[in-house]
Amino acid sequence: MSNQALLILADKNYIEHAKTVIGAIYSFGRWKDDIVVLTVGWNSEDCHEFNLRGIFTLPVMTQIPAGHFNWNKAAMFNPMLKHWEKVITLDCDTLVLDDINPIIDMVERKDTLYACRSHVPKRFEFDLRKLRRTPCHELQCLLDELDDNKVLNSGVMAYNTDVIGKKVSERKIVELAHRFRNYYKCRDEAVLNLIFPDFVELPQEYNVQTAKMINKIYEGKILHFLSKGWKPWQSWETHEREGLELSEELKENRKRIASKWKWCRKQFDYIFLHEEFKDCGFI
Repeated sequence: MSNQALLILADKNYIEHAKTVIGAIYSFGRWKDDIVVLTVGWNSEDCHEFNLRGIFTLPVMTQIPAGHFNWNKAAMFNPMLKHWEKVITLDCDTLVLDDINPIIDMVERKDTLYACRSHVPKRFEFDLRKLRRTPCHELQCLLDELDDNKVLNSGVMAYNTDVIGKKVSERKIVELAHRFRNYYKCRDEAVLNLIFPDFVELPQEYNVQTAKMINKIYEGKILHFLSKGWKPWQSWETHEREGLELSEELKENRKRIASKWKWCRKQFDYIFLHEEFKDCGFI
């Protein structure tokens, strides 16, 4: 085992996406340390294909609050991850296009989270209209500490695992999810911003959110497509449906990114990081 790991979360519907992300991590991202997949609803056969390549698979045991919110990302702060010293987390709707090892070198503090800035201000993370109608003093105090111009996006994060159990934990995230569940707008960033108003910003090139930064895709080391059931070209199709004109240069770049996405999926089949690992669950 290495002392640092790259972590992704995938339910059964996102197994193929996980393979693509890992193919990109290994090929373009130049990542040679441990890779861990937090699995939701996978069976032993699903895990075995990853374990054969030396990739850890850890089933998520998080107790999800009632409702339509997805809080599985709380498992990214499970105590078992303290087996590693530093962790990078990636969403399954990301595509790595360049070396990501420098992110690990940026993680110097042990008391907070490292993440890129979101282009969605805090007012879109919470139902502030409902908060005015049904006041919650505790939540309001927490929101008052947030800078509306500095909101983290959880698509790409990094941290020293010393923060687990001190400032954040899987249990704390789930408890906050329960406590303020009537005020969220379906975003895990809501809870993480409450816990980490002091997060350290990573360079934006490590989380180029294509739906909001379409003209910045050339500068991205990690693209984040911000859509359900995504394909790299779908974010741009959304812009076309909304009547936003794409330049010929952007259209060509869309084809290039789509081609890389398909190529990365094929690279997964050639990955062999370590000896085979058995599927292991959270303690």
